[in-house]
Amino acid sequence: MNLNKFFRALPCRTLLPLLLVASLLTTPAFCLDSADSQLFITGFNAYQKKDYQTTVDKMGTLLKSYPDTPLRDMAIFWLARANYKAGHKQDAARYMAQFFKEYPDSPLKGTVEDDLVALAGKYARGEAVASGEKAEGESSNSERVAQEQSEAEARAAAKRAEEMRLAVQKAEAETARQEKMAADKAAAEKAAAEKAAWEKAEAERVAAAKKAEELRVVAEKAAAEKARQEKLAAEKAAAEKAAAEKAVAEKAAREKAEAERIAAAKKAEELRIAAEKAAAEKAAQEKVAAEKGSARTAAASTGRKKEKSKASKAATLREKAITEYKSVIDRFPGSSAAASATTKLKELGIVYPAVAATGAAVQAKTPRYSPWKSGSLPIWILPLRHRRNRWKLVSASLYPLTLSTWATAATVFTWSPDSPRISMSSSPLPLSR
Repeated sequence: MNLNKFFRALPCRTLLPLLLVASLLTTPAFCLDSADSQLFITGFNAYQKKDYQTTVDKMGTLLKSYPDTPLRDMAIFWLARANYKAGHKQDAARYMAQFFKEYPDSPLKGTVEDDLVALAGKYARGEAVASGEKAEGESSNSERVAQEQSEAEARAAAKRAEEMRLAVQKAEAETARQEKMAADKAAAEKAAAEKAAWEKAEAERVAAAKKAEELRVVAEKAAAEKARQEKLAAEKAAAEKAAAEKAVAEKAAREKAEAERIAAAKKAEELRIAAEKAAAEKAAQEKVAAEKGSARTAAASTGRKKEKSKASKAATLREKAITEYKSVIDRFPGSSAAASATTKLKELGIVYPAVAATGAAVQAKTPRYSPWKSGSLPIWILPLRHRRNRWKLVSASLYPLTLSTWATAATVFTWSPDSPRISMSSSPLPLSR
């Protein structure tokens, strides 16, 4: 270890804690008559006399008896240093590590010996701490020499102690100011609390008055509602009485009207029976007359139906003939067949597009077709195609009957509704190829 460095730092490390203790002891907050203060002063004086074991005992007793004393940080600090001076390095390391842990911002940290700081660090890390080494405190001669060499520094330290005393006084003044501010704050808070209590009481009074007013309004409203209900009940009773009287009068009127109605109904029933009897007799007579008339009407209706059916069939055949004529004109324009079809259409009152002039001239000289009649139904023979000097008769419409054949001349099939037989004869008109 560098002894010169140690001896140079020793006065500062010794005087600063002493000055701090002295400043604390002069402060009114630390009463010298308390038991914990007496123990601390005894232990501290023993340390000054290098009676380290007494310091260890007193400081240990102080911490055990008064664990919450305001001198706890100083007691742990001097207990650690006394153990270190006495050669109890394990205990010194333990108490100094405790001091560093509980009071990391204490100004006393800068006065601790480097070796003791190292021992506290080892203890905090859980490393083994050697206890057989010789303590620096045992070399009293070396310390005395260092003490004599640092008297000048001690005087400077005394000056700093005075400055610290002044600082303590200033701190006391600041404390008084803080206490005054705290008192003012407490007074303000008390005034605020009183004001809040008054405001609360006033609010409660206003709320109570408001509630009383609401109850009064509700009571008045209830009374008015009760009066209205009583009035309605009286009006309802009067109305019910009038309704009852009216119902009695109406019932009497209904009974009278019902008796009159029953008498009238009885009389009407008698008249109805008489009328029904007369109507039945009249109906029987009319039925006989109607049956006779129905027979005549049925006969007339059957004749009309037959005439109507014949007219309908004739109209149907006429339409089919017109369609066939138009088809011939469209399929064989300019031929004699087309000219003949045009003539037939004109006879029927229908003008269809005229054929060529040559065809019309031939038609005028030689009529190609004429209707062949059987009874009242005309049947038209329309040759549609020529093959090997023969004409093919495609169709002749006879109601639902359709006929076709090959013939060397126009063939006429006739049918009469009076006879189911079909006769065939040659056309009186010549046919050309």
